[in-house]
Amino acid sequence: MNRLTAAHRTLPFGTRVRVTNLETGRSVVVRVNDRGPFAAARIIDVSYAAAKALGMVGAGVARVEMVVLGEGGPPAPGGTIASLEPRRSLVQSYPSSFPCYSHRRR
Repeated sequence: MNRLTAAHRTLPFGTRVRVTNLETGRSVVVRVNDRGPFAAARIIDVSYAAAKALGMVGAGVARVEMVVLGEGGPPAPGGTIASLEPRRSLVQSYPSSFPCYSHRRR
């Protein structure tokens, strides 16, 4: 929750991904350490720390650009970092028990 981590359905654990909030232009590099999201229109869930860095804690979801920087941990010395085409989708802050949305007390 306090680290820059994310959940993705298929990327290998340890993959580093740059996530950019398309509304604010803020970006953060996260490391995949979990599986998910399981909502159809979403491609990545980010931790609270990442959501805070992206400026999306209040909204809970945001349109983002996702770029894979490297797979399976740090690259080997002298190795290259694999890069994929940016993918635009929705990102959601997790864990789902974190109050991402504004709630009014009655």
